[in-house]
Amino acid sequence: MGNWHRSSDQLEPSPLLHRQGADIAKLLEQSQESGAEKHRGQLWRDFLCVDSLKEVEPQDLFQHLLNLPLDDDRVIFAEACIQKDLDRVFPHCFGQARAEYCRKKYSVLLAYAQRCPDIGYESGMHFIAGVLLAVMEAEDAFWCLCSIIEKMLPAGFYSCGDHDYSFGVELELFQELLNCSCPQLAAHLAELQVGMELVLVSWFKSFFMCLEAPHDLKLRLMDSIFLQGMDGLHNVSLLLLKAEKSRFLQCRSFEEAIQLLAVLPIDYSSCNFFEPALPQRERLAGRREELLAARGAVPPRFPVRSYEIPWMIC
Repeated sequence: MGNWHRSSDQLEPSPLLHRQGADIAKLLEQSQESGAEKHRGQLWRDFLCVDSLKEVEPQDLFQHLLNLPLDDDRVIFAEACIQKDLDRVFPHCFGQARAEYCRKKYSVLLAYAQRCPDIGYESGMHFIAGVLLAVMEAEDAFWCLCSIIEKMLPAGFYSCGDHDYSFGVELELFQELLNCSCPQLAAHLAELQVGMELVLVSWFKSFFMCLEAPHDLKLRLMDSIFLQGMDGLHNVSLLLLKAEKSRFLQCRSFEEAIQLLAVLPIDYSSCNFFEPALPQRERLAGRREELLAARGAVPPRFPVRSYEIPWMIC
């Protein structure tokens, strides 16, 4: 159990975006129109390049992780937190029986805590796992979660303690994007002393799944984020704030603005989450590197367990 390796550099955005561009968005729109939800799980796995991650891992890793004893204090703590959050499910459980849905979500989250005890579990993960389970089985959801945390997101995005400065860089980067793309709104929120970190922590770490929104919207949000990678979180945030710009400008107090941020009563049907709201991707990546360098260090990838799983011919 003492073998460890570090995951590869983040995958940002999905390579499919480079190869097929807008055709992917069109394919997703057609899928939504035809009601072919069964294809969405495969598309998400393709966006996240799950197959390339599984190629270097043991075939039965998911079940092996679930069979491990709870003998690490970090995993014991994570498991207790997962248990507490199990009841915080989407009201409709995406059409699944509540008990079975909770069982699958527990297995996905516990398996990841066993895979990477240094990260363990953060409450935003249960929102993401819950939506993954709407379109795929538990083992596929586990591999998608691995790819999201270890490849799509920057190192240190989910972490406790000394390495959370990576997430701090994303907050700083978003504030710069808001100042540039919507200066009137940014200035008004600053005047009300509304720091975007108050809402972005929950938005980013749950991939916006903490918002009260229709079932189909949550799936469309995930389409956009998985396709665009980390930049998709910034893009969606800007689109949501711009959609509510007029209401924000009418706020006259900190409390009013915070209440609006918590609810966002917008007409989601009018939001196109594939609409570009960011500068060129290369410029964004360069600025992210500058902000990390200014903090004096680049956060490391946390090690994940590496196993030789015994097998036998029956």
